[in-house]
Amino acid sequence: FFVDDNLFADEEYAITLCAKIAPLRKSWSVQAPTNIARNPRLLEAMRRAGCFFVQVGFQTVHPDSLRNAGVAQNRIEGYREVVRSFHRHGMLVQGFFIFGFDNEDTRIFGTAEDHIRQMGLEDALLYILTPYPGTPIFDQLQSEGRLLVHEREKYGWANAVFRPARMSAEELERGVQETYERLF
Repeated sequence: FFVDDNLFADEEYAITLCAKIAPLRKSWSVQAPTNIARNPRLLEAMRRAGCFFVQVGFQTVHPDSLRNAGVAQNRIEGYREVVRSFHRHGMLVQGFFIFGFDNEDTRIFGTAEDHIRQMGLEDALLYILTPYPGTPIFDQLQSEGRLLVHEREKYGWANAVFRPARMSAEELERGVQETYERLF
């Protein structure tokens, strides 16, 4: 499993790496951005090298949340085609989704569930936005007095450590948990 958010930043490097992995005849998986799904040359190199599973950061199904997160390459209306593209190259897809952006209220959970079902994913991981110390979102929430937890060891993607703008921390945690239960 390759854990490298930048593995595909240099297309030629990634293709060369795949060519070197292929003779090893190993099965492997990787974290991948959505934009590589539009690159059949790269996907074919990955397939030949034994990649069978990709974890894809779709991030959210709300366009304002994508903008707030600075994720310019993701297009919600193209998510289904991203999954199909990986599938055409023999790869299973697990999607990552984050909840708790300031523009989201409790309706985001039903919307996300509908999108996830329609996308054709093999699996999905649902996370709560986590404002890690040293990040701009942490600084923003701290300056707004919205941090609920200050002990670093309590930060993780399963707990609301801040007060969301349009729902309570409890609603955020419950919404993620109930969406998991309905999906799986």
